[in-house]
Amino acid sequence: MTYTTIQRHIMQLLKAHRCLRDDQIDRLVCAEFDYIKLRYPLHCRRVSRIVGKRAGGVFCELEKGFSCLCLYSPEQQDCDFDLGDDVIVVVSRYDDEKKQVFGRIVTAW
Repeated sequence: MTYTTIQRHIMQLLKAHRCLRDDQIDRLVCAEFDYIKLRYPLHCRRVSRIVGKRAGGVFCELEKGFSCLCLYSPEQQDCDFDLGDDVIVVVSRYDDEKKQVFGRIVTAW
């Protein structure tokens, strides 16, 4: 075997390992998202904490390492809430492609 043949073989092995690893990560993300959908079914209410704010919405942490994007109810405004506030959130929908959960803030806790 020449040096370039060995080098090419090593690169093929690395690519195969990377593809296998990416596939395992994708399956892990799918399994975690399925778990989230079981733990937080549609229209359930949960207490969560505001961990980030964006124009027109906030990120609420339902459990450690898992946040959902929440919109305000029509009678609420951005100035009504601050980072770290505890709120009650209703899960409104899932985005299966992007593995995201969306909710709506019902009230402050």
